[in-house]
Amino acid sequence: MLIQPISATLINPNNYQQNKKNYAKTNLTFGNTIQANRTRLKNLLKETLTNSSTILSGDSQYIMLHKIIQYNKQLVYLEQEFNKLNEILFKVKKETDLANIEKFLSKMTELNKDRGFGRLIGYDDIKVLLTNNFIFDSMMKDKTSIATKVPNAVLFFGPNSNGKSTFAIALAEQSLANLKILDAANHSEAESINILKIFLQKSRQDYLLSGCEKQRTIILINEAEFIENPEFESIASTCSEKYNATLFLTTNHPEFINKNLLDNQITPIKVGIAPPDKDTAYAILNKKIGTKDGIEEIISLLFANPNKRYSNGMICKLIEHALMDNSKDIVRGIKKNINRDFSPNITEEEMNLFNQYKTLLKAY
Repeated sequence: MLIQPISATLINPNNYQQNKKNYAKTNLTFGNTIQANRTRLKNLLKETLTNSSTILSGDSQYIMLHKIIQYNKQLVYLEQEFNKLNEILFKVKKETDLANIEKFLSKMTELNKDRGFGRLIGYDDIKVLLTNNFIFDSMMKDKTSIATKVPNAVLFFGPNSNGKSTFAIALAEQSLANLKILDAANHSEAESINILKIFLQKSRQDYLLSGCEKQRTIILINEAEFIENPEFESIASTCSEKYNATLFLTTNHPEFINKNLLDNQITPIKVGIAPPDKDTAYAILNKKIGTKDGIEEIISLLFANPNKRYSNGMICKLIEHALMDNSKDIVRGIKKNINRDFSPNITEEEMNLFNQYKTLLKAY
């Protein structure tokens, strides 16, 4: 979320008990960052509400309403992250644990805008769930003496061209982990298993060499359904404890993945990456072309067909094509291309199957 860099001077190594008390009492480190951002968002919301009475055009009203909704959502997400961090801090027993948490958070918040979750547009609800349940509760806690179990695998699934691999890479970067990538569709099963074993051995070596840093590795396996070898399940079931690695599995077809692999003992976290909703589509347009008159009409056109959806990738292609053809009137160019050269690319059947598996797998 909206985390700013935090000072590494907040910890007094000579007074651990006072440090812990300060964390709980005055929200130091991540906590005071949350409070600062909460105040900032409230001020923005107040300003938005004050100015809204002077706005006349429909597009400006749409943009302002969108901002109000987003500010309120961000306040809720910040509160959730703040509560999760406090929950972990109350379990801290050692001074070194406190220092390791501070170091981890400092590095995480110093990621530039093109790395980690800065890569992603929208999906803030999923980002918060992964921050709390994977980054904080697993990857960060693993760097302390607090008992934790880092997942063997995380599944990313959903219709084509919605950024599953990008989401997985962003999570690996946000987790401050090493990253290895295996594209299973480009190799035979035997080759994929051999490459995976090499990655796992390297992961273990890196973890041991990192000492107190406890540097873990994420191995991203794209199109994981291409590996049906029974040995894959055996490897996946022990890779976190044995090799200090977590597998990120991506697929368009979770129905083709070995059901044993999806058991919560191996893959406790499943993430369904849906096509963009109206908020995410707006965020994409806002980042690519800014807030312009006509943006509300573009959103309406994108979602005019209730039985088909545009993927993230298709929306981006539509914008890029319009920029090349009609850069002086980008909004007109986008509207012209919608449903003509760039039709919705996700069918009702694909969406129904996605929703069924999201429910079946109890996915985020």
